[in-house]
This record gives sequence, C-alpha cells and structure tokens, in this order.
Amino acid sequence: MTSTVTQPGEPIPILVLSRTQEQVEAINSILRRAGHASHCTWLMSADDLPETLTTVNPELLIIFTADDLLPLESLRSLRTLSQPAVPILLAWDRLDEAHLTTTLTNGAQDAIALRAPAHLSMVCARELHAFRLERGLITTLSTTLTYQKALAEFMAGSADAIAMAQDGILVNANAAWLHLFGASDVNVLHAQLLMDWFEPESHTALKGAMAATANGQWPDYELQVTARKLDGTPIRLDLILGHASFEGEPAIRLMILTRRHDEAAMQNRLSAAVRTDNSTGLLHRSHFLDAVAARLEEPIAGGMRFIAFIRPDRTQELGLQLAPTLIEALTGHYAQLALEQSPDAIAGRFTTTGLMFLLELGNLADAEAWANELVRKIHGRVFQLGSRSISITASVGISAIPPGSKEFEDTMTDAITANHRGAADGGNRVQIINRSVAKNKLIDHDADWVRQLEVALTSDRFRLAQQPIASLQGTHQGMYDLLVRLVDENGVEILPSEFIPAAERNQIMARIDRWVVSAAIDFCRVKNPTIVFVRLCGASVVDNTFVEWLQSEVLQSGISPDILCFQTSSTVADQHISELSTLRQKLKNLGCRFAVENFGVGTDPLQILTHLSPDVVKLAGSLMQGITDNTATQNHVKRLFQMATDINAITIAERVDSANAMAVLCQLGIEFIQGNFVHEPEAITLE
Repeated sequence: MTSTVTQPGEPIPILVLSRTQEQVEAINSILRRAGHASHCTWLMSADDLPETLTTVNPELLIIFTADDLLPLESLRSLRTLSQPAVPILLAWDRLDEAHLTTTLTNGAQDAIALRAPAHLSMVCARELHAFRLERGLITTLSTTLTYQKALAEFMAGSADAIAMAQDGILVNANAAWLHLFGASDVNVLHAQLLMDWFEPESHTALKGAMAATANGQWPDYELQVTARKLDGTPIRLDLILGHASFEGEPAIRLMILTRRHDEAAMQNRLSAAVRTDNSTGLLHRSHFLDAVAARLEEPIAGGMRFIAFIRPDRTQELGLQLAPTLIEALTGHYAQLALEQSPDAIAGRFTTTGLMFLLELGNLADAEAWANELVRKIHGRVFQLGSRSISITASVGISAIPPGSKEFEDTMTDAITANHRGAADGGNRVQIINRSVAKNKLIDHDADWVRQLEVALTSDRFRLAQQPIASLQGTHQGMYDLLVRLVDENGVEILPSEFIPAAERNQIMARIDRWVVSAAIDFCRVKNPTIVFVRLCGASVVDNTFVEWLQSEVLQSGISPDILCFQTSSTVADQHISELSTLRQKLKNLGCRFAVENFGVGTDPLQILTHLSPDVVKLAGSLMQGITDNTATQNHVKRLFQMATDINAITIAERVDSANAMAVLCQLGIEFIQGNFVHEPEAITLE
C-alpha cells in the first residue's frame, strides 16, 4: 500500500485502536485545539486493522495499550503494510521510563498519554511532519532527475566567496564574498581589519591558521569560524586558507566554497529530515537508538564510548514560565550549542527537553571536559525566544559504555540518573556514573582477561601500532607514538582500553610493557625513526630490574638509545614521584629520553617538572575539548607551555581532533600535535 497525498487544509486521517469512543474524541479534541485538522477513525478490533490501513490510508496510528487489543510484538510487521510505514504511537495511562522503553522496544515511534495533552500534540505533530517528509521523498525522487541538469547548471554559475588579506587587513574580495557579508561594493574593505569581520571567539583559531598558512604548515583544512555581517548578524562559515598574491605582494586567500548540489546530497537531506526532530535538528529517539546500535557494531579506532544526557535544570519551573512553543524554541537553541561542541557525535532528542549523545573520546577525563565545556557555554548564553530572553543552566550526566560491548541500555539509564543527581545537587554541573563499566570489568570479565593475556604473552598475539606526531613548526619529523593492541583467538584486534585495566588489576601490565619495549626496539632497528614514545605503567616505574633489562636489550639491538622516549602519565607521576625521579635519572644515564603525558590535569604540574625535568611534555587531551573558544582554557594551556619551555622541554598536544584546535595551538606556540585528526593509528609491519 502506498499512501496518497493529503493536500494542505484537508483533514489529517488518523486511525485510533481503542475500546471506547471517548478516547477517540479526546485525541481528536486535543489535536484540534493544537491547530491540527485531524479526522479520527475509530477501530474497536485489531482483526480489521490490515484492511482499514489500506482503505483509510492514515498518517498516524494510535493504539491504547490498556485495552489489550493487539499484541505489541506484532507492531513491527504491522508497519510493513504501508509504504512509507505509518507511524505508531502507544497511548498509556501515564508516561514513565518503563512505558517509553516498552514502546521503543516493540517498534512504535513514541509513547503518549491523554493526561499530558501538550506532549501528545507535539509528538503527533513531529510524527506527522516526519511521515510527510518521507512520503515526499518517495514520491519526488524520480522528479529530481528531471530538474537535476538545470539545477547543476544553475549552481555551476555560483562563485565561491574569496577574499585576500595582507598584514591582518582585508584588501580585496569578490562579489560573492561581498554579497555573503551584505556589502554593496568593494569600497567597504578599505582600512578594515580582517578580525573585525569575525566574532571574538574565532580570533585565536583564525590567527593561528593564518600564521600556519604563511609558514606553509596549513594544508587544505576547513576552519570553522563565526563571522559577522555588516549589519551585525553572526554567520557560521567554513574557511579554506591558502597562499596568494595581491598587487605583487604575498597575501593570504580566504575562500568559502559554494556547496554543490547533487541528487545524492538532496536524497541524504530528505532522508535526514525524516529522521530528525524539526526543532533541534537531532535524531528522533527511535532513530537515535537505531543509530547507536549500528555504531556499536563497528569497532572504535581508539579511546572509549560514552553516553551523555543533557537537560536544563529546574525543568518544572521552566514549564510553568514558558509556553510549549517557547520550550521548543529553547530546546532548539541549546541543542545547537551541543551540536557545535561535537558535530560528529550521534545525537538525539530523547525527551521533551532532554538530549542524548553518543560520544567517542579518548578517556573519561575527555568526556568530563566535553561536558564541562557544554555546561559553561549554556550558562553563559542568553537565549532569545521571540520577545523574551532567558538564561538557563543545564546539567550533563555521563556514563561509559563498557569497551567492546554492544549493549547500551544500562549506560543510558546511568547517564539519565547521573543527570538527575546533578540537577538535584544544584544544577549547572557534570555528574558521572560508571557503574556499568565497573561491573563489567571487575566482576564479569577479569578471569577471562587474565587467561587471554597469559595466552597472548606466550603465543605472541600482541601487536604494535604507530601514530605519527606532526610538527606545527616544520621540524623534527619522524616522531611516533607507539600503541599496543591485542589480537584475540579469532584474529580480532582489541584496543588497550579493553584489556589494560584488567592487566593492571592482575599485575600483568609490567610484562606487557616489556613486550612493547622489545617490539619498539625492533621498530627502531628496521624503520630508523627520530623518536618513538613508549608508555610505562606504574608497575614498571617501581620495578628496580627494568633499566638493567632495558640496557641489555638496547646493547644487543645496536640502536641509539636516544631514539627511545619513555613516557608515563601525570597520574603515575603524582603517585610515584620519588621512584620516577630515580628511574628518570637511570634512563638519562642510559641515553634514553623521558616524557610526561596527560600533563596539566594532575594535582601539581610544577612539582612534576621540578622533580622529573622531562625532555618532552605532552599536554592532556582533555584540555583540547574546550580550547577553540574558551579563553580560560587557552590561558591555562599557555601557562603549561611556558612552564615546559622554562625547562627546555618539547611540548606535544595530545588528542587534537579538529582544524580549529590545531589553529589555536599554533597561535599559542605549541610545537607538536598528535591525534586522530592528524593521523589515525596504523598497524606496524616490519617486513
């Protein structure tokens, strides 16, 4: 069955499966009061449902669950009777998490209740909107081919917006640039500082990118900035910077690409519109759950996965202060802030005002930093809602998905619980619950991990991966961070975040460290890098026999010991400062280098530098989460950089994940960066 198209102004056909007509009339009344020209068809028995779906062609099916007219497990097969599938809403006597879970588990789109008419009308409006978009996608894609040629010809005539800058001044721009910024002619450029065209939050990144471009250190990365039109209106742009010449003198070219339209892009946008919430641009809850499940089927390149639940504090008070339409507008505003914070995350509108994100970050500290930055941004923003302006706070609940797990329901529950605790404790805060990880790691799998690790050590099933470290100043190439991987019985590669906690708890990590060091020496012997970074755990730091063993390995290999740079975390340094000081001196006597990673988040960074005098300081990846537009974080990183410079240590920023972060670090003077944005880890082959 294919649904016919309802014309504007025509009654919206809705099918209601219920025992009593009063329930049907209540649905009809609520929707009409909300401005929907609904026409409800009452069906008392599920036996006639397949035929009625064909004859009525409803745009919405509402089933009252208390009447027990239809097995809920049959909903998925029921939806296959129409194309596009008619959205199904389950009506309950009340709304709670158990009913929401049952609803989604059985394939319905959402849960509603007569006693929550505002929520009911908004959910119905959302599903009707999504259904019509999907129907439009099906019925119009063939028409797209007819207009494709004309559209391509039209877009081909649209010029990219291009401007030239010299010595910080905008000296020339084409008509497309002027039009984009609302300028009438090129005369407005005279004596205009380039930074005057951009919001202050983008200045540091833009200055850094321009300096890197001038030095030939900026590839064709797209820099995300907020510009300012001549009338003061902000506008988000993606800039591509490059070398140019203007009137015979060197210049920086700033280009904003015209986005070419093609059939695939149009289909993707239409498909996305069907799956996303109209107010926030985030996935509908059911589509979000599907997307999370699909992502968990894919192995993560590195780090961990987290669920974050974001919701404004004092939601009941907001509900009394603001009409439902203003609540919608407010939710849309702070949803955009959250999306800007992590544009590549899977994000969904989970409740009326609650948003949920699936994050892929390095570790728990990174997730906490991400959430703190979002809380700060929401608190610092005044939201304009029509004629009203409002300032709010929000809390974020975080929980980690157990490494390698494809189950996420418990993690979602933990994130929601953490959010509620944060709000109850005063709000404007980040709350973390890691119960599912602890249970998974400490109770369920340690015994199995010990077995796997022992077998891996005896049968050589560990592997090395290397991640290049990039220079922001054009020097010291050939630097690599070495990472360990475990290969299980089925040949599947397992990340360190899955097995290292168990290895540390069961005193196996020091033996793994020695395997890594031996493999690193082989890598140095074959590949001849400049520097390789090798991690040492706390057990290796306090192992008095480690350096003697290392000296023997280095002498037998014939490599220069200064290629090896042994690194340990600031957490280990805080716990074993005396032992680490002794180890650092022994490594120095041997000719090896020494580094501290995750620097800047421990109890006393200056003490670490004073007692250990590392050759290399790696700035904590969690600091990169808010560095692009957070002046306080930028100043903190600048202070850490100066502390490292004072002892002549090289600085490397860890887990850099965007061009904007790279540009800011360049402006701050940081020398090197590493992270998946620069280069993802690669398996090492020595053949």
